[in-house]
Amino acid sequence: MWLNALVDPDEVQNISWGSAALSYLYHYLCGASIDQRKELGGPMVLLQLWAWERMPTLRPSFIGALVHEPYTPCGAKWKGTTHIGNAPRFSVEHYRDQISLIKPGQFLWTPYANCMLPDYCRDVTGCSHCDTYLVCWAYVEAHEAGLVRRQFNQYRKIPQSVDRMLKEADHLEKNNRRGKKGTNWEETRQFFIGECDMRYERFEATLGGATMYNNIPLSLGYMAWYNRITVTYLTQVGVQSTVGMNETASDIRLFTTDQEIDPRLRQIREIVRRTLQSMNHADVMEYPASQRQDVVMPE
Repeated sequence: MWLNALVDPDEVQNISWGSAALSYLYHYLCGASIDQRKELGGPMVLLQLWAWERMPTLRPSFIGALVHEPYTPCGAKWKGTTHIGNAPRFSVEHYRDQISLIKPGQFLWTPYANCMLPDYCRDVTGCSHCDTYLVCWAYVEAHEAGLVRRQFNQYRKIPQSVDRMLKEADHLEKNNRRGKKGTNWEETRQFFIGECDMRYERFEATLGGATMYNNIPLSLGYMAWYNRITVTYLTQVGVQSTVGMNETASDIRLFTTDQEIDPRLRQIREIVRRTLQSMNHADVMEYPASQRQDVVMPE
């Protein structure tokens, strides 16, 4: 399937390999999140590099400095020897713990700011700033730059519409190529390919707005909406913390942190605190922090 795209060497450079790879990856990630599949597919190394670049607490601890050499792939810097020779078994709880306890300052929205990248990687008038579609054979996925405005130092807005066109592409049914031998996907996905070709004409409508600064907090209205539609903690309720690489957390942290914005959570936390104190069980609210402390965040 992939070799067919290499028949004409002159046409290889005209294929959007990056958007195809992302579409392929998004397809499997979407299927895993909906169907709770245990196996994933696609270029998973992209997801791993994405997580290491943006969430330092998930990175392995490397021996020696990580240096990005000018005009080389950013992923090439993640090489060398780590302090952990082999990945531990049963480490799902560990990574859930790290994600559940991540603080706002521990997520890097612009991790490549200091890298020397080619000009086409910094082109803000192209694909990175447009709402369009990513196509890879049968798979069609949405590229919604508006959902990641903070990567471009823009304030995040509450989505006002839902793209219904993907329903016609069998996206919600996770379409595949089974039983469709001989299908000309260029014709079948002509609408979405055309939308991708129009990306330069439509990028300006995607962003726009005030530049975000570190000392200006997020909109309370946006955070209230976000807290309603997201899962804040991935760890299971009542899981006791353990020592070591596989240390796990508990949702009880939800009631012990002072960082919550939603006043309803503060009210619930106070009710739980008073109840536990009256029953002489206040000690269950005390959990040791499991976040890595040796991570040096850039300015």
